[in-house]
Amino acid sequence: MATGAGATFTDAEDFVSALRQARIEFVVTSPGVFWARLSRVVLPHLHLLAVSESLPRIAYLALRPDRVCVSFPSGSDLSTVWGGVRLRRGHIVFHGRGERLHQRMTGPTDWGLLSLESKRLIAAGRALTGVDLVAPSAGRILKPARCDIAHLLRLHAAAVRFAEKQPKLIRDPEVVRGIEHDLIEALVHCLAAEGGRDLGGWGHHKLIMDRLEDALEPARPTSVRELCAAIDVSERTLRSCCTEFLGISPSRYLRLKRLRLAHVALRGNGSAPVGVAEVARRYGFSDLRRFADVYQATFGETPSTTLRRAKKTAQNQIFSDFA
Repeated sequence: MATGAGATFTDAEDFVSALRQARIEFVVTSPGVFWARLSRVVLPHLHLLAVSESLPRIAYLALRPDRVCVSFPSGSDLSTVWGGVRLRRGHIVFHGRGERLHQRMTGPTDWGLLSLESKRLIAAGRALTGVDLVAPSAGRILKPARCDIAHLLRLHAAAVRFAEKQPKLIRDPEVVRGIEHDLIEALVHCLAAEGGRDLGGWGHHKLIMDRLEDALEPARPTSVRELCAAIDVSERTLRSCCTEFLGISPSRYLRLKRLRLAHVALRGNGSAPVGVAEVARRYGFSDLRRFADVYQATFGETPSTTLRRAKKTAQNQIFSDFA
């Protein structure tokens, strides 16, 4: 059955939990009030996401291997960077199946995503263009003909609005069939070579960045020098790669990753939260006052405030279960 829903988030962890198209490691890179709007439409053969975000951030995504994904900037801004490449209006990313890569937002932005089964895309491509549209081994940036990408963006936005405003009609099989047919046809024309351009894929530095993320799992206090030794690159090379893909230094990225893990621990993450001092030590912050200052600048509240709210939530859950 087709469904559509939208939600607004003021906590990055809740937002990440709602993004089910991928496994995501997510860090916000600028202070401020986090805000995101996520709209999801699930059709029998096609899934749609429409996302608006308020703050610069970095995400490392592992896309689902069972579906082909295509993403695109949907606003007028130029704030989306996929795999170290800044996307322009009219660009789309044809992702590899199960691909791992970095997505960076340099400011408030809007973006969208479509996903479907590989065999469905191949069949549609063969029927409409005579070409088998197979997901690339690594993501490719495409620039379709202007009329084709404009048509796809209009249909994507219209489907999201319709699903949210007409939740009963989106369950009508005939309506759903028409929406899916139009969207898949528009997607095929954007992915076909005719009238568009293939702008290439990710650079060779992507392999280094994948090794960096592997070295950060399981997360543990690690210095940049230790990371360089673990992935067998020089500090200069790692700095260059991080600037290209993340827009920040490796030391700052490491600190933000630790802060995010500390934030998750203080929120409880489904278990009883632990003390601030213990969390700070666990993730490599030896100066408790410095940790509190950096934490507040990043999340807009002190660690103790996060902890108190988590304990209150856990207590309320206990009483709810008891009742």
